Amino acid sequence: MYILEDLWYGKVAPNNRSFKRGSRYQEIIHALDECEQSLLGVLPENESTLLKAMVDLQSELLDISERDSFIKGFQTGAKIIMDVLGQTDTQLPLLHDLGTTE
Repeated sequence: MYILEDLWYGKVAPNNRSFKRGSRYQEIIHALDECEQSLLGVLPENESTLLKAMVDLQSELLDISERDSFIKGFQTGAKIIMDVLGQTDTQLPLLHDLGTTE
């Protein structure tokens, strides 16, 4: 099956990512959660609400940034493919313009 079919049928979800247990990534997530819980435990209610709002906004910002990087990555990949296929502006003649096939 082609990757586009897998994408269509939901077998490929590029935005779903996992991480390895015991990795640095997991350690940071755990540390962030502990910090947040500690702060929520000592802050008054109105400031706890503010902290939660800040965490949510940071999460939304990260989502926007990751989505943009994902799109830019695909665009860069497509540009590379177009370049490899000779579909790019160049001042030098391409091989097929010189009458050779190799």
